[in-house]
Amino acid sequence: MAGLQPIEGGRALLFERLIDGEPGQREGKPFILHDRNGLMRSIATELERLLSTRLSVPPRALEKRQRGTLDYGIPDGAIISPADPQGCLVLAAQIQAAIVVFEPRLQDPLVSLRPVATQGNALIADIAAHLVIDGLLEPVSFAIPLGAGDER
Repeated sequence: MAGLQPIEGGRALLFERLIDGEPGQREGKPFILHDRNGLMRSIATELERLLSTRLSVPPRALEKRQRGTLDYGIPDGAIISPADPQGCLVLAAQIQAAIVVFEPRLQDPLVSLRPVATQGNALIADIAAHLVIDGLLEPVSFAIPLGAGDER
């Protein structure tokens, strides 16, 4: 078709499309797609929401079933100390499993945890993954703080 231009970016999430950033103003054209920078911001925001939401379901129960909407978030990691390497590996695996289910725009996520130098018990989740843009896999990474006191 003539006039179609390929864009570098991806689809906006349903809830992003439903938000009216300028009430009372008529929208020129519907917001459907993010450019590349908007897509990266959207994914970072969703990762922050996902990793700040705590589940009351024990991790062992999650392993035995397919996760659904009611399982959004990660198990409470309050019992995991940043100084405990085995506990950090377990929490990283739980985060990775949540990303696979709830952030499908990222493929093959890998998660590692590191302590925040200035905060004793705080951790940062370093997430490396691939993002499909224009049919190509692009490596991307995000650093998402955990335990910042804004858990839901």
